[in-house]
Parts: sequence; structure tokens; C-alpha cells
Amino acid sequence: MGICYIVGAGDCTETINPAKGDLLIAADGGADHIARMGLTPDLLLGDLDSLGSALPACPLMRYPAEKDDTDMALAVEEGVLRGYREFLIFGVLGGARLDHTLAAVSLLPGYASRGLSVTLVGGGQRVRALASGQEIIFSPRREGYLSLFATGGEAAGITAENLKYPLADAALPPHVTLGVSNEFLPGRAARVTVGQGAVLLVWQQPWQEGEEK
Repeated sequence: MGICYIVGAGDCTETINPAKGDLLIAADGGADHIARMGLTPDLLLGDLDSLGSALPACPLMRYPAEKDDTDMALAVEEGVLRGYREFLIFGVLGGARLDHTLAAVSLLPGYASRGLSVTLVGGGQRVRALASGQEIIFSPRREGYLSLFATGGEAAGITAENLKYPLADAALPPHVTLGVSNEFLPGRAARVTVGQGAVLLVWQQPWQEGEEK
């Protein structure tokens, strides 16, 4: 199974190029960004309150404006129903709706606990969560900062290797800035593991087509 790309209505300057087997979902006004890329989504989903252009020639799943889930959350669940486990989401890190950005970030730990790989992409940064027993390994080409935040309570058994400030079986309490601005080391493949709890990871990574996902 490929990657499910979801594009929301927030700031999006990236251009994506889904491969065969990938799924491209426009979450409402994200269809405008997809049109700018010269693409047609496989599905348009949402209440259409932020769509600025004509409807694209693709299947439409329209929802009422008064609903319990955001369009992005509905798009993820639709991708799960179609068998996808890896998601790259654009158009949520920036724009006029801070509440939508916070909503997207708040959902990440729950997705991680379900075994889904869901990454928010935008503004040269990425956000993802790790749940108990999970790890992420970064390319040795990665540069810049990596920040860790405990969410939903204290996270324990945190190991961070090949970073400027390594951790070994450490605990990270919530509501502190202890994990902000760690740094990747040149030529070293960093690895972060979470023993118990949930951790949000924020790192600098400009989008480039063809890079490792």
C-alpha cells in the first residue's frame, strides 16, 4: 500500500507528485492547492466552506458544516478505510486558522497509538507523534533542530541517539520546554524511541520530491 496524501486549506507552498498506488485527498479548500500543482485529487472531501475554485472532476464526499470532526480528520479516516497506514498531510501548518493547526497536532498521538504514521508537512517543518514502543530513524543527511514534547502525561523510556543532547531511558514530563531545540549531528543517523506514553516530534525538513518519506 502506498502513501495517502491529504491537502488542507491552510498555507501550502509545496508541490507533491503522488506515485502509482498513492491516494490524493483534497480536504475542502485543499483542492485549490492541488489545482495549483496541476493535479486532480482522487477524492474531494469536506463541507466546501473554504473551496475557492470550481469543483474538480473527482468523486465528492460532502459533509454538513455542523459536524464533530474536521475535514482533515475525516480525510484520514477515509484513507484508513481504504487500507492506508502512512499519511503525509499538507496545508495545516500555517494560515489564518490556528485552531485547525492545533486540532491536527492534537490528533497525532491518537493516530500513533493506532499504528498509523501521520506526518504534518509545511513551512519547512514536520510534526509527528510516537506512542509506546515506537521509534523513528532519521537520515544522516538531516540537519537543524528536533524538538520533543510529552503529550497526555509523562513519557518514559525515551532514548535519543546521535543527537547533540542524547537521552538514555529518560523521562519527559508534560508542560515543560526541556525537549526543545535538540540538534541533528552531521552524518549521523539519529534515532528516537519512546518506551511509554506519547511524544510529539517537531523537526526542520524542507519538502523535496523524491526524498525519503
